[in-house]
Amino acid sequence: MSVAHRTLECPVFSQLLPKKKSKSRAWEHFGLPANESGQIVSQDIAVCKLCWSQFQQKWNGWITKPLKRTTDSVTKFLVCTMQPYNLVDRKEFINMVKVLNPRYSLPGRKHFTATAVPKLYNEVRDKIRQELSLIKKDTISVTTDCWTSIANTPYITITVHFITSEWALKSACAHFDDDHNGKNIAEVLRSILNDWGIDVQNIMSITTDNGRNILKSIEELNLENAHISCFAHNINIGVNHSLDIPILKSYCTLKSCKMHLQ
Repeated sequence: MSVAHRTLECPVFSQLLPKKKSKSRAWEHFGLPANESGQIVSQDIAVCKLCWSQFQQKWNGWITKPLKRTTDSVTKFLVCTMQPYNLVDRKEFINMVKVLNPRYSLPGRKHFTATAVPKLYNEVRDKIRQELSLIKKDTISVTTDCWTSIANTPYITITVHFITSEWALKSACAHFDDDHNGKNIAEVLRSILNDWGIDVQNIMSITTDNGRNILKSIEELNLENAHISCFAHNINIGVNHSLDIPILKSYCTLKSCKMHLQ
């Protein structure tokens, strides 16, 4: 027995027909409204086979939007918590996602490395570039540091600091790996800042440690007058130099021996 259903958006229909030439598994749970003669009465509305809820489909994107939001959430989780990409291939993680949303099929690691994460990076970069374009060019400050990981991989971190028109302090951080010689660091700094729409000559201040390689890069970029030495690094250098004073060195050695004997 056919039953007619009507809502504010949908014309009268008596049955649901499958969407032709669709490969999406979502259409296993939805259909297009049709009359008794089998003629589809609306191509713009999909009806749930279980609860008869109706959804407006635009550009065939109505059913993929919730799934896309799920993928975007997984992407942000990977990025914000700095998880390894292979997490999405682990059986436990896949099972957890399946429990949360049985209709969702989790993409593999290749999708996140080649598509999802780069897309998110470009979106964030464009948003920050837009914010930077609205402030005075000579009011941007930069902090940068270099280090080498346990795996002997060199890294350069660059953080841009600025104040918005609403007087909100914001920072944008980017990480890049490259060699740690002075000339190379200067080229990397210039390239990265240009990528964010920042002219090196418009930097109000740049804070670094006192490493020879980074100081050489500051000289290469003609930023000596804008350079600020890291206060914490200066204290560390001062303490280490103090411990090299013979009398202090002897005192510390004796105190260490005394504590050990006690």
